[in-house]
Amino acid sequence: ATSEVAISACEKGGAWEWALCLAEKMQILQLKLDVCTYSALITACDKMGESEQANLLVEHLMASRLKCDIVTCEVSLRALKNGPSPSAANRARRALAL
Repeated sequence: ATSEVAISACEKGGAWEWALCLAEKMQILQLKLDVCTYSALITACDKMGESEQANLLVEHLMASRLKCDIVTCEVSLRALKNGPSPSAANRARRALAL
């Protein structure tokens, strides 16, 4: 979808705030975020040092019960390891069934 491409472009450009804004607009329009969208959002936040926001997105991803691919799992674990609580990565690893 076009919105996912736009979020991915924001991630590549380090524009994490714009990526989050687009994701919020998607949800307002009742469009579901998929694993690729979550992956781009988490990566964008993590790259820019926004570890708390990245960790929050990982929590939302895990709560969504979406089936994660290997890329999304790696991105999520990296964000959690970079965050304020590295032990959260162990909890996420179990939750993501790695």
